[in-house]
Amino acid sequence: MQKTNDFYIQKKKLDEDAKVKAKELEEISTIQTAQLVTKINTEMELINRDTYENETYAPLLSTPSSKKYLFTTPDDNGTGCRYKGMITLDLAILKLSQLPILTHNSVLFGQMSYARVERTFKQYSQMDKQIFVAVDKTTNLNEETKKIISSHRRLLLSPGGNELFGWYWGRPKE
Repeated sequence: MQKTNDFYIQKKKLDEDAKVKAKELEEISTIQTAQLVTKINTEMELINRDTYENETYAPLLSTPSSKKYLFTTPDDNGTGCRYKGMITLDLAILKLSQLPILTHNSVLFGQMSYARVERTFKQYSQMDKQIFVAVDKTTNLNEETKKIISSHRRLLLSPGGNELFGWYWGRPKE
């Protein structure tokens, strides 16, 4: 019975200690998260001003709790603005972190205005890190953007033998 009582007392002390440590961790995490969010929002504001010429508000990242985040662009919930916001967030994190690369798919550009896409590619070309981008259509982009894309292109896929493995996968084999 003595051992049982000793274990009970020890478990109670450990439980209390765990609660204190969890509270300390939550406080430290909240402070660090707030600092990171401030840096990211500041960088997104700069990117929005320099790249997108403040045509819309900069996106905002917020963390109401340690288990929830919000990411919005004030007064604009359009798909193109959301994609621009995601690109802005990605670029901000790429600039602020040691991440070496960024990848964006052509889906992001379909709902954005040509002017936004053009400014995005100009921003990409000014980065000192690798950015991999899939682009479907360039015919409506200005000449400067076409030049940026062609000068940085590493792979061109198209029908007629320029498919990724030399043939179209969706065609039935003979």
